[in-house]
Amino acid sequence: MDARILMIGVGYWACTAFHLAEYLYTPRPPVRAAACVVSTPDGGKRWEEYEDVVLDDRQFEDIGDRVERDLAVRRSRVGRAEVRLPSMHEPVDCAAEWMSMNRGR
Repeated sequence: MDARILMIGVGYWACTAFHLAEYLYTPRPPVRAAACVVSTPDGGKRWEEYEDVVLDDRQFEDIGDRVERDLAVRRSRVGRAEVRLPSMHEPVDCAAEWMSMNRGR
């Protein structure tokens, strides 16, 4: 089964699937300290600290330009909104390749 990304009325700046590529583009992506509230077994809440990959969507439009140029992306309209329906696998791989060549520059 081929998962798909459905984007209705938005550009690639909103393509959160590209965040997956941030975990994949290098064996050791940059990380940062993070924290969130988690539920405890007794029904309470507490802060949990952890390390996570640094997420940065500022270049997602550039990555989207490459996806549009290099891959087959189904396009249509819903009302006045442009709709894109790419597969998930190929754009994420494309984004990971783009990041491996362009991040840190």
